[in-house]
Amino acid sequence: MRTDREAISQISAAIEANGTARADEYDVRAILDATHEFTPRAGFVQTATVEEFWEAVGRNEKAPTEAGAFHPR
Repeated sequence: MRTDREAISQISAAIEANGTARADEYDVRAILDATHEFTPRAGFVQTATVEEFWEAVGRNEKAPTEAGAFHPR
């Protein structure tokens, strides 16, 4: 059974795979909710196509202040 932590880890790895983005720049939990379903036997299963997955990633990018951007005072 795949847990939510395992699914979140895979989503984070996909986001960071090309080296130009960090998972903390995205609401990974919202991406999980939009692209996966929970089944008692299998746990969290991706139900979105590859295109739908990346659309969900794009919709859930955090604003710079949420992602921990530096803001001088």
